[in-house]
Order: sequence, then structure tokens, then C-alpha cells
Amino acid sequence: MALKPQPDTRMEAVQTAVAAAEAAMAEAATARAELGQARVVLQAATEQMENAAARAEAAEARVEAATDNLPRRRPGTKYKDDWPLVMAAEMIRLALRDPEMLKNIDALVRFMVGPEGFLQKEIGWAPQDPKDVRRMIASLLQFVR
Repeated sequence: MALKPQPDTRMEAVQTAVAAAEAAMAEAATARAELGQARVVLQAATEQMENAAARAEAAEARVEAATDNLPRRRPGTKYKDDWPLVMAAEMIRLALRDPEMLKNIDALVRFMVGPEGFLQKEIGWAPQDPKDVRRMIASLLQFVR
């Protein structure tokens, strides 16, 4: 047994170190390949995010352009509770029942605005100034005459 050649421990250590270095180099190459793939995926995700942001900005611009072109309300008296519309409907009903009633604007104003007037009964509110009602009646009657 003593005559058997003894293994060189230095050589085994070098071989082990070389094998470990080769394994580390192979692992580094794999990591570099994974890094390259991750960069490609990151680039694609960044481009997709930029495209989505551009589409969102374009959509917001279209919405803003669409809302800027909405028709503006005409200047003038802004009515409470749409009383002119309610009054117009009542005038149509009156015209169907007795067309002669539309010839006396003063009587129509009293009917609409009086203390127990139509607007007070119907919507619980009537304009303070009967001139507003008179103007509205006259403008509605211009289509009849």
C-alpha cells in the first residue's frame, strides 16, 4: 500500500478550480442571455407603454375638442323650473279649447301669474315680474299669428 502512488492533491485542486471556473463561466453566459432577453422584453413593454400613453393623449384631445364645440347657451334670462315650457304647453291646451283666448294677452298674463295663477298651481313658482311672462307669451304667440 505504501508503494502505491499517492494522488497529487495540488493537481486535483487545480482541476476542481478549473471545473468550478468553467461552471461559473457557463452560468455567466446563461445570465447574459437572460439579461438580453429581459432587455428585449423591457424595450417591448416600454414601447407598448408609450403607445398606450399616446393613444390616451389622443383620446383626451378628441374629448376636449368635442366638448369645446358644444353649443353655448344664448345670453339672456335664465328661467327657473322651465316655466316657459310649462306655460307654452298650457297655452296650447287653451288654444285647442278656445282659440279666441289667445287674442287677449293681458288676460293670459293674469291667468298665468295671478295669485292663484296657473304657474303657481302647476310648479309652485311664478316670476315676480309679469313683464317676463308677457314677453314670453308674446314671443310664443308670434308663431300663431
